[in-house]
Amino acid sequence: AAILVPGKQVTVCNVIRDAEFVSARVGGYQIYSCYATPNPATRDMFGSLLRRLENSVRTVMHDTPVVVAGDFNARSAAWGDRVTTSRGDELCDLLGSLQLIVLNEGSTPTFNRGEGSIIDVTAVSERVRCLTWSVLGDTFNNSDHNYIRFDLDSGTGIRRQNLCSSARGWDVTKGIDPELLEVGLLIAEWLSPVEDLNRRDAAHIADFFDCHVKTACDIVLRRKSAPNMARKPVHWWNPELSVLRSNCVSARRCKTRLAARHKRLQQRLGVTNPTVVQAVLDVDAADAQLRMCKKALKTAVARSKKACWDELVQSVESDPFGKPYKLVMRKLSGPPATDRMELDTLRSTIETLFPAGHPNIHGAVLPLEPFEAFTAEEVADVVTLFGSRRTAPGPDGIANLIIGSVHKVRPDMLRHMYNRCLKEGVFPPRWKEARVVLLRKGDRPEGSVVGPLLWNAAYNSVLTTVLPAGAELIGFADDTLVVAHGKTASEVERIANEALDVVSGKIAGLGLLIAVEKTQAVLFTNKYKYTLPKLTINGVPITFTNDMLYLGMVVDRRLSFREHVQRAANKTAGVVTRLSRIMPNLGGPKECRRRLLVAVAHSVLLYGAPTWAHSLEWSKINANILNGAQRRALLRGICAYRTVSMTATNVLSAVPPADLIAREREMAFIARRAAVPRTGNEVTPRAIILNVWARRLVECEDGVWTRRLIPNVVPWCNRRHGQLEFHMTQIMSGHGCFGVYLHKIGKETTKRCHHCGSPEDDAAHTLFVCPAWELDRLMMTNALDVRLHADNFSEVVLSNPAHWEAVATFCRKVMKAKEDAERQRQQQAAEG
Repeated sequence: AAILVPGKQVTVCNVIRDAEFVSARVGGYQIYSCYATPNPATRDMFGSLLRRLENSVRTVMHDTPVVVAGDFNARSAAWGDRVTTSRGDELCDLLGSLQLIVLNEGSTPTFNRGEGSIIDVTAVSERVRCLTWSVLGDTFNNSDHNYIRFDLDSGTGIRRQNLCSSARGWDVTKGIDPELLEVGLLIAEWLSPVEDLNRRDAAHIADFFDCHVKTACDIVLRRKSAPNMARKPVHWWNPELSVLRSNCVSARRCKTRLAARHKRLQQRLGVTNPTVVQAVLDVDAADAQLRMCKKALKTAVARSKKACWDELVQSVESDPFGKPYKLVMRKLSGPPATDRMELDTLRSTIETLFPAGHPNIHGAVLPLEPFEAFTAEEVADVVTLFGSRRTAPGPDGIANLIIGSVHKVRPDMLRHMYNRCLKEGVFPPRWKEARVVLLRKGDRPEGSVVGPLLWNAAYNSVLTTVLPAGAELIGFADDTLVVAHGKTASEVERIANEALDVVSGKIAGLGLLIAVEKTQAVLFTNKYKYTLPKLTINGVPITFTNDMLYLGMVVDRRLSFREHVQRAANKTAGVVTRLSRIMPNLGGPKECRRRLLVAVAHSVLLYGAPTWAHSLEWSKINANILNGAQRRALLRGICAYRTVSMTATNVLSAVPPADLIAREREMAFIARRAAVPRTGNEVTPRAIILNVWARRLVECEDGVWTRRLIPNVVPWCNRRHGQLEFHMTQIMSGHGCFGVYLHKIGKETTKRCHHCGSPEDDAAHTLFVCPAWELDRLMMTNALDVRLHADNFSEVVLSNPAHWEAVATFCRKVMKAKEDAERQRQQQAAEG
């Protein structure tokens, strides 16, 4: 049993899972989807299902409308079936005891096998009003069960109005005309005149500004259109599929009618009657026709899906981070969750996340008198800084660009409002309204609500607190880290507890509470045997762990960063798997666009590299984990087979191994921190890493053929032209449609060349020797003005773009011919 909620227009909550049913609260209804196996030997299991279902329904039905639907494999006249079974009687008794109303109407079968039956039942609470209920017998769904559609209207709850459309703001993509905005502000003041603003307080002035700016925007700008929440047809559907689906519906209905006719004739005339025999043949013919129609529909659907997906992948070339990227990376989302939540659920969520409390104010708040007012230049600087930022507006819909335009035509409006707020020492209530953005945190601990104002104005006193010798305080965002060091566990315990007492006292003085249950401690030591110090906050002991997650990094007690590297590699593997969908070997974007997408994987893999790169010097395991994860990403970038070695993959991609890139980022970070003036003669970290990589390649034992073609990686990495594609990668890696490679992976029984009879067919034989491609080789040689061989390959292709294209054309033409020949051999072998 399952519940599918297409789209993100509604909120799903209160999920209940059972072996034979699943339930969730969707759109204000507690929906139960059930399935009971038709096996007659499981009668006790059916009774157990009904008991569990009854217990679950009774726990929720007192405050939520209930919908129970599913395949119970129970027949009863109560829902229109011709036959009543013992299961049907049991289910009727259950629905009656729960005071649920059966919605089934008519005698249209919900199950089409044989002569048809009604085994799918829909029941709802008494307070739920059903508008329509019908069996969609004419809709083909490639199943023996028919679709059932019903529309409900509870009439008991108040539907929450979607305010998204009214708060979306205005379209400012084409800019704002200052003259029109000035006219709009004049009209707004004429429509809602006010007395002298100097007599108004700051809150009224803020309300005046908000109201008049909105009115002016409505006059001179166009409102953003509300999103279309209606469900759209799938992108791959077309008229051909509609015709094939209609054929399937007709064939299935024909088979159902013939099966019912055969059963009636058999009961009246007997099995041996010629008419009955002919009826059997008619049913078999109708069944064969239905299978043929289903196969045609499935084939057409698969073909249409592939064509549409290929078209989507091709668009990556023009827009690497557009819709295909967002689709595979799951970045396409609908409206925020708060726009589709039920009113009760939303209220409960807000009350839980933002509990009501009393302000902790010590003493009276006195206005600053006299105070230093904001000058016109200061306001202009702030407006200029933020006016160009295209950030999302708040609930009022007024974007930064609108604020900047208002300041241009009315330079005193903002300054007067800000100075009044400063003079009165208030922050207008209207400015405290904000959108609630709900983020799924999974198993991670909840964050705090330490905002910028609190951090700058109050929490800074905590960070500047004087701690005992041997302790220091580190603050970043809303995380506070106390570091204590000592030679013995007792010394660390004393220093840490003293520091914790000081910090907790300072925090308590601000009226804040420390979540001790979220506090973690790690003892950094290389000792095999050690004693854990006993740390407490307000008398509550702190739990020690072997590692902690801090700023997205896993810091372990030995500072080996093994766990962090492994987690980063696992996360990168997921990113590469998703990106692989838009980077197929054949077709898709070119190598330059693939490099951008591979950089996404690198950013995940090498997050925080300057912090942990030093561990790679003595931890070869970390380096191997990084390089292995990087290899899977680079394979997609050069359209290579998964059997290509790590060394060859890095060389062909012109990307150093991940461990060296991490060291490069560490060196760049250290250089930036040193702030030494540049003279222009410094050796860049990139040059250092390339030289280290070149020396490492000399000692490598794999990727021999690729390293022979590219003996020096420095000019290959610094090239300004040439993009690898599938067929050229096969030639340069040696992994492709070659006899030696196919024999190695078990696809060929021999290594010989099928085109010239040579005993070994490898990349060198295909590129330089095989007489079957001599004509193409001569055309390539004429374009190159030199005979190509392994020792001059890199020099020739890097000399100019025309030489690269000549070699790429030869590789493309020859490898396509070899692939076609291989497919023909496989087809002949399959045919016998």
